[in-house]
Amino acid sequence: NLARVAKRPIITVMLMLCVLVITAMSVRESIYSLWLNARLELNARQIGLVVAYAGGMVFLIQMFGIGRLAKRFGELNLVKTALVCLATSWLLLIASDGIPGILVAMTFGAFGTAFFQTNMQAMMSLRAGPTERGAVLGVYQSSSSAARFVGQASSGTLFGQIGQNAPFLIGAAAMLPAMALAWWAGRRMQAERRPVGDRRD
Repeated sequence: NLARVAKRPIITVMLMLCVLVITAMSVRESIYSLWLNARLELNARQIGLVVAYAGGMVFLIQMFGIGRLAKRFGELNLVKTALVCLATSWLLLIASDGIPGILVAMTFGAFGTAFFQTNMQAMMSLRAGPTERGAVLGVYQSSSSAARFVGQASSGTLFGQIGQNAPFLIGAAAMLPAMALAWWAGRRMQAERRPVGDRRD
């Protein structure tokens, strides 16, 4: 399946984008509770409420907003918006000094998480042909699992050895190459939709 997917440049770039972003997201998810305790001295109940708020926001956005927004703006534009939201969320977390700031940061993070995961899956499915959709989505899911493993395995080292804010700083910085990948994929998709004689790449 990897060999088949590698022959499709746009799908390959989408997979690279997926691995990069989900790795950064999994770093945040796995270290978040420790960070809240170390940074703001929140207890288990307070941390649980903050995490529940973020999860509830993701649920509401995916349940009631994604379909309408994707039809109006397109999946790729929502993926780009997700990258901006995630970077903003991580930077706001670093700047926050209390629960109100944390909730604002997590609101941006919820939009980023909901926009990215749902629309990336939709884009992968739409780009794959009917006979290869299972293979492409299988590689996507495997890549996502590998990215989560790498992110979770490295989060403790970043947090403990480099600095408490290192996971978020690195995550925000990673959104720059992620945006470049999304931009490249968008250009290639636009070129494919143009008549052959009008293509410039």
